Amino acid sequence: MTAGTALWADRPWAPRSDAPPPRTGVLVVGGGITGLVAAIDLVARGVAVTVLEAGAAGSGASGRAFGSIALGCTATPGALTARHGAERALRMWRESSDAAGVFAGYLAELGLDAGFHRAGHVRVAVHRGQEEDIRAQYRQWRRLLPQEELRLAGGDELAAEFPGAGFRLGLVDERSASVDPYRLLGGLVAHFQERGGVYVEHARAEKILRQGNGFTVRHPAGETTAEHVVVATNGHTDGLLPRLGRRVYPVGSYMIATAALPPDSRAALSRRTVTTAHVRKNYFRLTGEGRLVYGGRLNLATGLTPAQVKTRLHNSMLGYFPALADVEVTHAWGGRLGFTFDQVPHLGTDDGVHYAVGYCGRGLPMAVHLGRQVARRVLGLPVETTFADTPFPTRWYFRRTPWFLPPTATAHRLRDLARRR
Repeated sequence: MTAGTALWADRPWAPRSDAPPPRTGVLVVGGGITGLVAAIDLVARGVAVTVLEAGAAGSGASGRAFGSIALGCTATPGALTARHGAERALRMWRESSDAAGVFAGYLAELGLDAGFHRAGHVRVAVHRGQEEDIRAQYRQWRRLLPQEELRLAGGDELAAEFPGAGFRLGLVDERSASVDPYRLLGGLVAHFQERGGVYVEHARAEKILRQGNGFTVRHPAGETTAEHVVVATNGHTDGLLPRLGRRVYPVGSYMIATAALPPDSRAALSRRTVTTAHVRKNYFRLTGEGRLVYGGRLNLATGLTPAQVKTRLHNSMLGYFPALADVEVTHAWGGRLGFTFDQVPHLGTDDGVHYAVGYCGRGLPMAVHLGRQVARRVLGLPVETTFADTPFPTRWYFRRTPWFLPPTATAHRLRDLARRR
């Protein structure tokens, strides 16, 4: 087993690591999808841009993601309405769903081959107690997203697509898709560098200093001055900007990948992405090479070892697919999701530093969308998003360490048990 390495990283990829310049027009902290999308739009306008990546290219969350392009946002419509009012909540939900189309259009615009595959998504009820949740979500989504291809799938249809899994009811949306996140990231880095952008690996930003009308950013190789700074760190947000460090916390997302399934098993499974209706949900999809990628958030924390990940997720997977007991698990890995306390992303400016963070598990489509919007802000153009400059809550009990995640995971497990009937 390849311990700790994402399945996608099996394909060799070694971008050119540039030297950080003493000065630049815009310095982007975070070499993942948000930062690169913003950087590409800026260099297209003739701006000198430097991207600082804390580790190796692809080692952060963007290169370790599950690869799902799904509709909607993590916050429920009711929670959004209570916080923002009905009109803004509706715009947030529709914008989150439209981000899937923005993502597909962006790949076409740049001509990127990222393994994009549209097979739809289905959220499934595993137990009878989850069926009403699925029906309620369907009714709600039909009101919010009348333009989407949404429908309910019964047990017989799901049994034909996922034999033996025992799914009872599902909410299907046909516009969701999947992508190889590592190929996406590699394509973005190449596109950025080909247009004169500077991409620096192993260059964690250590401090941002405001100096006159610009900034000085300290990093292991020294200092770089910039007219503008963009922070795009999501699940790796730390105390670089203290205000963000108290508002974005990391949640662990873990995955395993099997070897290529036997031909009969592979032919029997749908290519749809699946998410279970548990509070502590699992998710899986079949890749184009016939591997099953199976994931979950386990105890929500970020410190599980690859051996722990393999054991827990393999046991969970066999609960749905016992016929795969003899199929080898070849990879076990984890990544960090950036969560906010209101469960929506935020784009804003803090003491002159621009940021786009907090995708709450919907990172691929929203990272492209908000990456483009934060570039517009740097350029002084109006941003086209309802997620800009909204109230950004924290909690008094959170300083730097999200100690509350394992107890929260336990509460989620108890809620799931209560609905298991």
